[in-house]
Amino acid sequence: MNFIKQIFEGKWDDLDVHNQFIRFGKGQYERASININNSKTLKIKTGFEFGNDFIRLIAKSGEGPFKVKGMIFSKDSYDINFVKEYKKSKGFYTGKVDTELTNDELLKLYEQFKLEYLLLTIDGKNITLKIKAKPHNPRGSYANNFCQFSTTNEKLKKDALEEFAFDLGDFKKANLKHIFIIDEVTYPKEKEGDFEWIRVNSKRKGIIKRLIEEDTKELEKETEFES
Repeated sequence: MNFIKQIFEGKWDDLDVHNQFIRFGKGQYERASININNSKTLKIKTGFEFGNDFIRLIAKSGEGPFKVKGMIFSKDSYDINFVKEYKKSKGFYTGKVDTELTNDELLKLYEQFKLEYLLLTIDGKNITLKIKAKPHNPRGSYANNFCQFSTTNEKLKKDALEEFAFDLGDFKKANLKHIFIIDEVTYPKEKEGDFEWIRVNSKRKGIIKRLIEEDTKELEKETEFES
C-alpha cells in the first residue's frame, strides 16, 4: 500500500515510509496530491510520490501483457537485458525502457525498483498510465499531474480506490492533499556535521494532515508519524 495509507492505518514499512521523507527538513510541506474522478472510467491524477504504487497495482490487478515505455532512475547500478541507453548521470543510473511485459515481469520490475524511480508509460487492456519522464525537481514547482492513470477494468478500479480513497465512502469526485508538518529531525550526536548522512538516515517526526474534498463535503484528518 502507498505510504499515506500505511501511516494513516498505523502499520507502515519503515524503509518505504522513511524513503518518502528523506528530502525534508523541519518545516511544513504540502505534497502527495490526489485527484479522483470516479465514473465508468476511473481517472486518477497524483503527484510524483505515487508512481510506483500505480505500477504495483497494474501488475497485480491489470490484464497483461503491457506495453511499457519510459525511464528508470536508480541510485544503485543494475543490469536488465531490455533496458537501453544505460548510463550514470548526476548521481543516478538511468536506462530507457521500450518493451512488452507480462504481469509477473512488471511486478518483478516494481519489486526491484520500488524505492527508486520507475518513470513509465503503461498501456494495457482498458488501462493507461502516464508518468512524467524526469524525476520531480525539489527546487521546482510541484506537479499534481505527475502521474495520470485511467481504467475501466473493474478489479483494478476497486483496488485503486482502496489504495487512494481508503477512508472515503461512495463518491463521484474527490480531491485530496496532504500537509507534512515536521517538528523534529533526530540523529546521533556523533553524526553532527555529516550532512549527507543526516539527510538520508535521520528520523523525521511530526504530523500529516489529510485534507479531503469529497463531492460537496470537506473533511480534515491528521495523524502523527515518525520514520
